[in-house]
Amino acid sequence: PRFWRPHRGHAGREDPRLLGAMPRAERHLAAAIAEGAREYVRAARARRATLGAADRFYKDVVIYQWRMDVVEAQIAAVDEVAPTPNRNGAGDDVDIAALCAVALEKCTAAIHAQHRAAVSSLEERASNYGLGVFSADTGRLEKFASGKADRDSATETLRALARDTHDEAIGEAQAIFGMASGAECLRTIRAALERRKAFWTSQLEETFSAWQETTHMMHDAGDEVVSAWVKLSEYVDMAFGAAPHSNPDLAPGENSSPAVSRGSSSGDSATSFSAVMLQALADAAATFLEVELCEPIGLSGICCTVDVAAAFSPDAREASFARVIDVLRAEGALYRVGNAVVDVTGLAGCRGALAASDSEGECGDGAACGPLEAWLEESLVEAMCEAAHEGLTIRVHELLRICTTLGGDDLVDQVRAARAQAPGLRGLTAEQSASLAGQGPLARLIAQWSAASAPSCGAGAVACGVATTKPAKPNFGRIGEGTRRAALKKWLRGDDDEAAHYSPEDFGPLVQAVH
Repeated sequence: PRFWRPHRGHAGREDPRLLGAMPRAERHLAAAIAEGAREYVRAARARRATLGAADRFYKDVVIYQWRMDVVEAQIAAVDEVAPTPNRNGAGDDVDIAALCAVALEKCTAAIHAQHRAAVSSLEERASNYGLGVFSADTGRLEKFASGKADRDSATETLRALARDTHDEAIGEAQAIFGMASGAECLRTIRAALERRKAFWTSQLEETFSAWQETTHMMHDAGDEVVSAWVKLSEYVDMAFGAAPHSNPDLAPGENSSPAVSRGSSSGDSATSFSAVMLQALADAAATFLEVELCEPIGLSGICCTVDVAAAFSPDAREASFARVIDVLRAEGALYRVGNAVVDVTGLAGCRGALAASDSEGECGDGAACGPLEAWLEESLVEAMCEAAHEGLTIRVHELLRICTTLGGDDLVDQVRAARAQAPGLRGLTAEQSASLAGQGPLARLIAQWSAASAPSCGAGAVACGVATTKPAKPNFGRIGEGTRRAALKKWLRGDDDEAAHYSPEDFGPLVQAVH
């Protein structure tokens, strides 16, 4: 039948035993591309983490310095109030309450001045550096404030932090001078303030040291991001035969790229990569999309040399992977990118990555706002249609959940309505692909999915609307005896997840012959 094709496996990956038939140079290059992609995303995540940590440590340094200044002002005020023979006269009655009122007034004035200095310091840094916007749920650095609304919100957060510290300091001063009832009480209070000063001094020193160390780590992480990108782009160039084939990271004597017929980057089908190389490129493309869409903070503000800066610019990075997407599209392998989004990236946890642009008014109705978003959406469409045709219910469920996470119902509707472009499924939506393969329950799952009604479904669960992940069975009356014998052997051994769902009747007289 027109729509039947051999099953490609849960994630479109070939049997690892096929690696033995590949040239060693190609195996090494495919592994290098995969490792380079992993290193790139690790470096971007590390830089994002250090940026967030440096931002938090700086705020802590400002607050801890202020708290230490407040304690010093309180100690000075207590010293001014405490009676001494030289200042108040030996044996004279001293009005402690009146002196405490005056000292409280002076201490409050000092705290007000410190508050203004702290706010000025925070706002000055905000004017020279990006303001981090942190997630209220996870505390994770989400982005740097760009628009006026974001900057105003982030600046107000800093002011609120200063107000809270100011209010705490005023409350402490009022409590100190309100409870002072005599010289002995003031000496006890002063000893407690000295201990508090020592505590805030140690906190300040420790946090300042951590801030400096994190700042150095942030710069080092930026260098690692650039280095990982350069290495990854070189590996991709080697796969296309566009770079000198002499890389020290490959095994000795294997400096040549795999023999492939090269095509242009315009998307023609002259290229002929092996399945393993296509998968390596797909994994790298999915990782590239993750970094650009989910970890853009890790790429911001990186300083590098002029020649490297040109290769690391956003346009250069986009152009480098545009040809990868073109080749995968020409080979009918974009479904591999969609599967890799599920298998090897963290995009499933990048909530609202494609919906954020809509909220800023750059594009509407959940539409893809740029080439990166369009590539991701196209890959998800191809993976959805492929999985629907193969009857991979759990994979369809995972893809739908990722669409819901990234762009909500708008993205789900777009992916659901889009038509596949790969050979064999061209012009079909995911729902149509499932229906034509005899997967009625799966087609209904796709049609009825929404963010509000999304079920929680794991392997083998029935909440998805289908009791099992059983793939579409080929029509055994239309395939050769050799294929039936191979399927029968798997079924008898019980070592194939698909064959485990078949019954003896599917194999006809072959079962009787074996028995």
